[in-house]
Amino acid sequence: MVKVVQLGNVANLAFNYAKYLRKDGIECDLVVSGDPTDLEVPPENHDWVKFWNPKNPVTTLFTLWKLTRRYDVIHAHGGRCIYAFFLGKPFIAHSMGSDLRLYAVQNTPLGILLRTAFKKCNKFFFSSPDQLGLIEKMGLDAEFVFQIIDTEKFAPEQKRTANDRLTFFYPTRHSWTTKGNDKFFKAFARFLKTCPDARLVATYWDIHKEKSRELVQQLGIGANVEFVDRMSAPELIRWYRQADVVADEFNIGSFGLVALEAMACGKPVLRFIDEKLHLRYYADVPPIANASTEEEIYQKLLQLMDVTYRESLGNRARVFVLKYHHWKPITQKLIRQYRALAPGAIL
Repeated sequence: MVKVVQLGNVANLAFNYAKYLRKDGIECDLVVSGDPTDLEVPPENHDWVKFWNPKNPVTTLFTLWKLTRRYDVIHAHGGRCIYAFFLGKPFIAHSMGSDLRLYAVQNTPLGILLRTAFKKCNKFFFSSPDQLGLIEKMGLDAEFVFQIIDTEKFAPEQKRTANDRLTFFYPTRHSWTTKGNDKFFKAFARFLKTCPDARLVATYWDIHKEKSRELVQQLGIGANVEFVDRMSAPELIRWYRQADVVADEFNIGSFGLVALEAMACGKPVLRFIDEKLHLRYYADVPPIANASTEEEIYQKLLQLMDVTYRESLGNRARVFVLKYHHWKPITQKLIRQYRALAPGAIL
């Protein structure tokens, strides 16, 4: 049977692929580094997770060559696609989002290497519909692949006590350009005039976190906003479950893991989705509170005060994730792609 290695682990996507491919009978391992972007692996021990320490590029390439030479196909994620290009194996380049949107379009050494890897790979995977325009512009041989959500781990709480205060959870990183955090805080400030007891719990990380904190103070809503450290997966699950609403991003228009994990927990999600683009890959309009502008976000916040609406939206969200992001159909698609790249490996 074809042997596959997942290289890199941005947002834990590769871990989930490896975990469920193994459950589906494929020999698939995960190779991750000591880089913080790779340290998403759950704490439990797995003999199929291999670690390497990044050093200089030459040493790194030699180390990765030794770690990957026994496999038939390399499924590389994000910036790790650059290394896969030099390893002499059939490889899939899987874009994580910013690698294509921000870096591959730049005429920098990193941008040139990423573009080269994307164009020379045997297959290009993407999971964000908003990337389609860039993919077509670059002429990439691309395949849309759904992200796997662990719907047993990310699941509704069986017995949940209603909050005394309407609680919003906002775990998205602070990058105003891509996430539109400023629009959300301004809309939330307006919303507090109608619902003054509402509570917002926001994780505090990435390049514009200080700007977000300053904006919260300028808006005079500090008493309603609590900034907390970036969370581990168990902490995220706890907060997904105990929040009334989970807010995400308002600029890009494509699903990320935050929204899908919260939806799997049966929570109503407030964020922006380009419905037209998503309907190219989904047969249903995603059941979320869809908003992009400050005014749209404000109107959706008002609508989310209705507990019946929240419960209906959350229930439909769980069904949506089970339909499109359950592991079985996704691993079957991946296996077909792997076998096409390494037909000689099939017994």
